[in-house]
Amino acid sequence: MRYVGIVAAMLAAWGGLTLLTTTGLSSKPLDDPSAKFDALVVELQQAHSNYLDARREAAERTGGDHGTKVQTSIVDRRADIMREMDALADASIGTPGGADVAIGTFNWSWQLDADLDRLVKRFARLVEHYPNHPDLVDPVSSVARAYAAAGSPSEWVALLDKLARTTRDEDSRIGALYIMGQVQMSSGSLADAKGTFNRIISAYADSEYVPRVRGLIYEIDNLLPGMTAPEFTTKTIDGEAVSLASLRGKIVLLNFWATWCPSCVSEIPHLREAYAKLRGDDRPFEIVNVSLDDELPALKSVLRHLDMPGVQTWDRIDGANPVGKQYNVYGLPSWFLIDDKGVIRARNPFGDALASNVAAIRE
Repeated sequence: MRYVGIVAAMLAAWGGLTLLTTTGLSSKPLDDPSAKFDALVVELQQAHSNYLDARREAAERTGGDHGTKVQTSIVDRRADIMREMDALADASIGTPGGADVAIGTFNWSWQLDADLDRLVKRFARLVEHYPNHPDLVDPVSSVARAYAAAGSPSEWVALLDKLARTTRDEDSRIGALYIMGQVQMSSGSLADAKGTFNRIISAYADSEYVPRVRGLIYEIDNLLPGMTAPEFTTKTIDGEAVSLASLRGKIVLLNFWATWCPSCVSEIPHLREAYAKLRGDDRPFEIVNVSLDDELPALKSVLRHLDMPGVQTWDRIDGANPVGKQYNVYGLPSWFLIDDKGVIRARNPFGDALASNVAAIRE
């Protein structure tokens, strides 16, 4: 998601900027926080575009090798502009437009991977000064991805817990608890995560989050590395039965995917490479692709052009894939690496991590 297209989309969403040139920025008087922030957004857009151009040029010169010398030669003004945004956000606390500036500063930093060292502080400013703002829901949801890129899990948990206890906005409160539980779960604080999820169930029984939360509690109890993978039987795209038990003795990558998922499709070259490299060993390797597509004919049509390795499965009962439900799959792609004894050994070992994880099992 780190592309100029996103910058342009966010800029358009901000709305109402009157641009003269990329350096002149705006003809609007900069006498209020929103106008000043708009000008900084335009400057950040240009800096991000320049940064991406410099990276592409460096890659062309070096054949894609971005060594230390090449990296340090790339001019990146984004962090400087982000600091100006921070100063403006601090100066505009309590003023009309101050919340928009603070929220925008957090969003731009996260979306562009710019100056992430200060991302936790940017979120802390939102929690401290704007806990009841209705637009805080979007930054809260971003923490599900941002927490792994900056700060420590304990910092994010403390801020999310504070927000959940102080905000009067119910959507922000439930969202904060939901993301807080995910951060705790990902960092290994499983008992704390279950406690957080149960806070949602007990206080918001009718919330749309409750089914997801129950699924995450099920994951904690059944689907983590070191646990025995749930047994299943499903069907190949040709209607033949295939089960996890029938693959015992093989290392199995269970790949939940769909043809409409760009990230899933982008992993197929890695799957082909891994399949060619890892098959035929004394401890065989197999890929079971569980498609969550809606229609079998459309799936078969796409598969004819994808050259996708492994066993292709498709099965729908009551409008859903039963194996996908059994493995609590909400996002795609979702991978489970299962060893030859049927034990889950890794979750989502995308890209080059797949081969190294299989090698670790074979040691």
